[in-house]
Amino acid sequence: RVTLHVSFAGLLALALVRALLSWPRGHTAPLVTLLCGALVLAAFYLAGTIAENRVARGRADRATMRLAPAWLFVVTLLWALLALHERAPRLTLALLGGAIVAVDVARAARDAGAVAEVSGHLLDEAGHEGDTPVAGMVVSAGVGQLRAARHRIGVASGAERAPAVLSAVRGDLVDHLVCDTALRDE
Repeated sequence: RVTLHVSFAGLLALALVRALLSWPRGHTAPLVTLLCGALVLAAFYLAGTIAENRVARGRADRATMRLAPAWLFVVTLLWALLALHERAPRLTLALLGGAIVAVDVARAARDAGAVAEVSGHLLDEAGHEGDTPVAGMVVSAGVGQLRAARHRIGVASGAERAPAVLSAVRGDLVDHLVCDTALRDE
């Protein structure tokens, strides 16, 4: 569990640092919105992990855990709202294109027909998981497990995401979509 929490914090911090370093001058209002949203998400996430830790160590009543689904819903909602922020597509691309996957691996994945990434799995236009260099590097739920989930919620923004979203829908990996108007109208 510690690794999960540290990874969450690290990825959120990395995304914020990358946003700050690439932020255009003179556009401070969206930056303040993004920073405040990230701080609220981080604080709420931290509060939930502290509560869970206290229950695990016997310092709090187990009844506290009945709030866990609500906590997870709020964390997911806050993450979705951040993803819909006007700078979020660049953050996601920076994480996927630079810090997580090496440039040569990303190029090989594109050459293999990858147009979308869902939970670390690369998909082609039809929504099928491709034979890419990334396939052996993924540690997450399998595509079959994702398809078997009762609710499969996708979050995306920007018209340029349309091919990736269509791939995920065609692959039966999304049954509910949270998106901005630019993507909706595409």
